[in-house]
Order: sequence, then C-alpha cells, then structure tokens
Amino acid sequence: MSTLLDDLNQRLLDAGVPRSVSKYLKHANDYELVFDTPVSIFINTKLDASPYSDIFLEFAPKLTEPNEIEAVVRCMTQSKGFKAAVPWLLSLFDNYPENGLHSGNLWAVGLALYVINDKMYYSEIIDICRNKEYGSSRETLMGTLARDKSNDAYEVLVECLKDPSVRGHAIEGLGRFGKVDAISVLESLFVEKGLYEYKAKNTALRRLNKKLSKNGQ
Repeated sequence: MSTLLDDLNQRLLDAGVPRSVSKYLKHANDYELVFDTPVSIFINTKLDASPYSDIFLEFAPKLTEPNEIEAVVRCMTQSKGFKAAVPWLLSLFDNYPENGLHSGNLWAVGLALYVINDKMYYSEIIDICRNKEYGSSRETLMGTLARDKSNDAYEVLVECLKDPSVRGHAIEGLGRFGKVDAISVLESLFVEKGLYEYKAKNTALRRLNKKLSKNGQ
C-alpha cells in the first residue's frame, strides 16, 4: 500500500469512517471477515461513501498505482454523490494504456460511469464505446447507450454487434434501447447456442417483439 493510500485512509478515519467493520458470511462453513481500512470497508460493505466524496476527489487524481486507482473507483461506484468524479473517471479511459491500467481496472471504471449515470457525459461515453481498443471494459457502458436513446447511441450499439468483446452486452443494450428496428438486425445475427449472447438475443427479441405488438394494438 502506497503512502498516498495510507494518507487517504487516515483522512477518512479522521472524517468519521469506522476503523473496522465485520461482515459475517454464511456458507458451508460460516466465517467472519474484518475490513480494517476505510477503503476496504466502502468496497466490501454497503456503507455510503458519498459524505466523503470531497476527500476521494482530492486524492483520486494523485494516485498512480493501478490497483489503488481501481480501489478508489470502486468506492465511487454508487448512484448518488459522485457526479463530480466523472471527468476523472473519463480521463482514465483517455489516458489508457499509458496510465498503466489493465483491462480489469478499466472495466471497473466503466462500471462506475454506468452506475453514476451522469447524462451530461453521454456523448463522451458514446465515443468510448466506439473505440475497440478499450475491449471488454466497455461492457457495462452498453447499458448507458441503452439509456441514452439517441441515434448515435443506437448506431454504436449496432456497430458493437461486430465486436466479440462486447457483442453480448450490445445485444442486451439493443433490447433495452427499445427501438423495434433492431428486431431485423438481431434476427439476422448468428450467435452460438449456449453462450451469453444467445440468451441475450432471445431476451432482446422477446422484449422488442412485445413492444411491437403493444404498438400495433
């Protein structure tokens, strides 16, 4: 753990975050986990990090270690309180791969952007989804395109059907987008039975055909 992350944890403690939290897990053999830093507490429990957003936003741009960046990103992954973090999160895509992040780190950034869901930055997310170099880190952002409902978002979802790294999530996104024109596109798309893409295609077509039938009534 870097000195910077130590400083972040200390600032969070000073601000009132508990020193440790226990989480009791029920499995075949019951056991208890103890999280003993504020960052690990926010990642592994439902404790709300938004009251401490200013502290996270102060430290986040200074972090350089990929796993520590991801840890802070995961603390920010909640629907309220972190819209001010979106420019920094987007910069992690912009500076990839020079910033040292790997695809797993970047996937966490995409999830955070999806969960925070700041509509002001939909156009930037569309650009991210267009870029195949980001690979599977764009998976959850296909859901943001479905929320956007713009023509550009629809076109990118259709384009992403050609990209194996996000095809399944693009199929799901088209179903949630709700544009019945996608029915013919999906019907002509070959997917292998047994894969996630196959289930996503059937679900999307069922959703879109239901909408088509309802519109025809």
